[in-house]
Amino acid sequence: MTHRFGLVVVIGMLLLPLLAAQAPDPRLTERSAALREGLVELCDWCKEQDLLRERQRLLELVLVFAPNDRKIREAAGYEAITSKRWQRRKGFRNPLRTNREAVPEFERRLGLVIDEIFLLLDEIPTEGEPDLPLADRRDVVEALLVVLPREPRLLEALGEKKKGSRWYLEESLAARERRAQVRRQAELLFAGSGEPAKVPVPDPENAVDLRWKSARLLPGVEVVGTVSDDEIEEAARIAWASIGWFRLATRREAPPFQDFRIVLLQSVEEANLYLHFDRRVDDASRRFADGLTSFWIPKTATVLIWAPDRGLRKEWVARQTTAMLLLNGFGISTRQGAVYEGLGLYLSHKITGLRSTWYVRQSRYDEKRDDRLAIDDIKNQKSWLKLAKRRSRARAPDFRRLLALEVNQMEVEDLVGAYALAAYLVEGAPDRLAPFLERLGQGMNFEFAVREIWGLDALELGTQVGRWLKESVDG
Repeated sequence: MTHRFGLVVVIGMLLLPLLAAQAPDPRLTERSAALREGLVELCDWCKEQDLLRERQRLLELVLVFAPNDRKIREAAGYEAITSKRWQRRKGFRNPLRTNREAVPEFERRLGLVIDEIFLLLDEIPTEGEPDLPLADRRDVVEALLVVLPREPRLLEALGEKKKGSRWYLEESLAARERRAQVRRQAELLFAGSGEPAKVPVPDPENAVDLRWKSARLLPGVEVVGTVSDDEIEEAARIAWASIGWFRLATRREAPPFQDFRIVLLQSVEEANLYLHFDRRVDDASRRFADGLTSFWIPKTATVLIWAPDRGLRKEWVARQTTAMLLLNGFGISTRQGAVYEGLGLYLSHKITGLRSTWYVRQSRYDEKRDDRLAIDDIKNQKSWLKLAKRRSRARAPDFRRLLALEVNQMEVEDLVGAYALAAYLVEGAPDRLAPFLERLGQGMNFEFAVREIWGLDALELGTQVGRWLKESVDG
C-alpha cells in the first residue's frame, strides 16, 4: 500500500516530460494530462487522510526525478546549502503516523489509477520508434517498480517470469532449459558429421617438402596435414561440427570462406618450413607468426596449426573455424575482443571440451598477470561459469570496460567475463545474438549496440549478466 502511493507523482513527473519532449500522438498527451490531474487529486486526498508516513516516502521518490525542487526538498525535511546542494534539517525524523482506516478506500482509488497507468504504458512504443525510444520506456517501467516492486505487469515488461513464488530473468529460465540442449547439439553434430572423404594432397601443400599423411574433405572444409590420418579425420569433423554449431547458435546462415583449408603440422620446424616456402607470406608476417601456434596465411582462407600436442591442435581447429565464421558471417574480428574471444572459447569448448587457446600471445597475458586471477587459476577451473558467478557476487561484470577492448588489450580476468557474456548470449538470449553481432560487424559502437538490443547501457547489461549467473548457474 505505501509503495503504491508514490505512483501518484511518478507519472506526473516522469511520463509527461518524456511524452511532451518527443511530440507524440495528441491523444496520448491528453490521456497523460488527465491522468496527472487524477493523481494529484489522489495525492491531496491522501494528505487529508493523515497518511504521513506514506507522504514522506512519496516526497523522497519525487526527489529522484526533481532533485532541485525547493518546495519538495523543504517538505521532505531538507535545508539548502547552495542552490543545488541540500542536507537534512537537524533533528529531522521520518514520520511514523498513518491512518489504517483509510487504507481500503485508498487501495480502491489507487487501483483505478493503476489500471489507467498501464493503459497509458501500453501505448508507449516498445521497439525504439521515434516517438519514445525503448530505453526511455524502460526507464518509465523501472521508475514505476520503485513504488510497485511486485507488480507482475511491470516485471513482465522487463523480461521477467515467475516460477513458483520467485521472479527470474526470462534469460535465466531459458538458459536452464537450453544449456543441456546446447551440449547435446554439439555432441550430435560431431557424431553426425560422417566420414570425411579422402582426397589428394592439394597445392601448394603438395609442393612443400614435408611428409604429408593425407587430406580429408567435408562440406565447407578441407584438412591436410603431417599428423596422423585419424587426427586429420577428427579435425575435419570438428570443423564441420563447428560450422553447424555456429549456425544453430546464431540462427543465421554464415557460410564458410570459399576454399576453407586447415593445415595441421606436427612441429614449429615444419611450420617454419611451410612459411618460408609459401610466397604469400612476407617477412613481416613470418615475424608475426614467430612464437604462435596458429596462423592465417594472409589474404587466403588457409590457416596453419602447429600446436605441440593433439589436444591443443584440435581446439585450435574449432577456434579458428569459429573465427572464420565470425568474420565471414558478421564482420567480427579481434577488434571486438570480448565477443571474439568469448564466443570462440565458449563454442569450441562445447565441441572439444577444451578451453586453453587464446588469440593473443601467452606472454601477453603473462605480462599483465592479475594477482587476483592468474592463468593457471582459470586453466584449472572445471566451470568458468561457476567462476564468473563467484566473482560477480562481489562485483558485477564491468562490461563498459570489457566491451571496449580489442583482443590484445584483454587481461586474464577478461577471458572469464567474455566467456560468461558468450554463454549468456547463446543460452539466455539466442534471439538477440545475431542482431547484436550484425550491429557490431557494421561498425556500431558497443554501447549503442547494447542500448539498441537490450535498452540498457553496458554497466546495466553487466549487472543483468551477473544476476543471470546467479539464477541460472548452480554451485
